[in-house]
Amino acid sequence: MTLAPEQIEAFERDGFVQCGQALDDTRLAALRLDIERIVAELPPGTRPENMRDPHGKSRLFLDLCLDGPIPRAAESLLGPDLLMWGTYGFAKPPGHGLDVDWHQDGRYFPLAPMETVTAWLAIDDSDLGNGCLEMIPGSHRPRRLLPTVHHADWGRKTALPLAVAVVDATAAVPLEMAAGRFSFHDPYVIHGSGPNRSARPRRGIQILYMTRRVRLDTGDEQSMGLDWRTLKVFHCRPGARPAYHYAGAPGEVFEL
Repeated sequence: MTLAPEQIEAFERDGFVQCGQALDDTRLAALRLDIERIVAELPPGTRPENMRDPHGKSRLFLDLCLDGPIPRAAESLLGPDLLMWGTYGFAKPPGHGLDVDWHQDGRYFPLAPMETVTAWLAIDDSDLGNGCLEMIPGSHRPRRLLPTVHHADWGRKTALPLAVAVVDATAAVPLEMAAGRFSFHDPYVIHGSGPNRSARPRRGIQILYMTRRVRLDTGDEQSMGLDWRTLKVFHCRPGARPAYHYAGAPGEVFEL
């Protein structure tokens, strides 16, 4: 799958674009079972709205990240020979799933240059009723990270610790998607999502792609306390071996 010229134009104009179907019903059902298992294995008291690297717990999902329609479509935005550098799982339980405050993904990405894109895969039908993504079109165009406020109680009222301090949400548009479909958004676009007050789950998975020119900016202070020395970076081609970035040697990549 490659993106059509009008889709690329929409991404450049708005900062996001909806794409096609990545999963058939059989693979979607299998991935849902994997997500349910991953949530069930979380430590007691851990919220499921922000789960780091589910691809490390699901071979099905790892394969989906590295080959097939999603990475091929990502090449339309970043060029060929991509790296997949992380995933997040977002599971908003029925009736009490947390909201996600307005934010820019780039605030959490210690990358230089910011040559990265976020793919978002809907595991369930995602709409305003169960807390779908909402985007502010064109908010990515200044190409800068905006001032943020810090939530000391994140994980109880909101799924992220940092939020854009001032946002005009009147222009926000919902990114409603059927299960199995995916979208892309820019690291600078402002977006968020409401709580899940419905009787339905809202599960999705975020996949992060970058070019080979990107290096870790290990002096970054907004990286949620992750140990970037253990970051595994995958080559997006069948049968490829992973590479590792080490924080102890900024900008250096070791091939295994």
